[in-house]
Amino acid sequence: MSKMKIVFVLLMIFITIKIQSADILKELECHDRIVLQGVKVLGFPREVESLFGLSNVDHFISNFGSRTEAAVWHSVAYFSDRYVLSLWVPVAIDFDKCMLVGASNAATIQINQVVKVEVSRSGIAGATMKGQWTLNENEWRFLVKSGGKWPAVGVPIVTNAPVEGFSEYARQSREPIRNRKEGFDNVIKQTIESIRKRSKNLDKKNPQGK
Repeated sequence: MSKMKIVFVLLMIFITIKIQSADILKELECHDRIVLQGVKVLGFPREVESLFGLSNVDHFISNFGSRTEAAVWHSVAYFSDRYVLSLWVPVAIDFDKCMLVGASNAATIQINQVVKVEVSRSGIAGATMKGQWTLNENEWRFLVKSGGKWPAVGVPIVTNAPVEGFSEYARQSREPIRNRKEGFDNVIKQTIESIRKRSKNLDKKNPQGK
């Protein structure tokens, strides 16, 4: 392949990656902005934090940016070295303005009990679940009002039987979200900036694609 063709192919690759990366970065930034907004205005996320502690709860939105599937807010907490609570609620988002409109349907709360954690040779922790309870919004409000008294909503939480390996399972489960919070997107940003600079340099050297 001639040098001219190589430069042209590289230029097309850089332009394509630049566009896709810019869209991805914009979406990531919008997601984080709406999550911050949602914690303040939805109510449910703050209630989960009030029961389990700010540092023990993760928030994220699935189907974010999808034009065909409804976006769903998630608040997840790991507690008592044995349980995973997941609260989710469909939400409406104005993607053009990068703004949360509000909840579009009722919230659902699910509690899963982990009874066994196994770590593979590669270090991946997997959990065996047994027992699952679902609360509706009224039951959730009652739980919050009672200060987290599980018997009041018929959920038999065991607080003195930690599952071996649960902390590692929770750590790995939370890692992707925690990484985002710790600024791992900086790598993406640096890559995008590098691509932009190289693309601009190629444009200057080959203004007519020569």
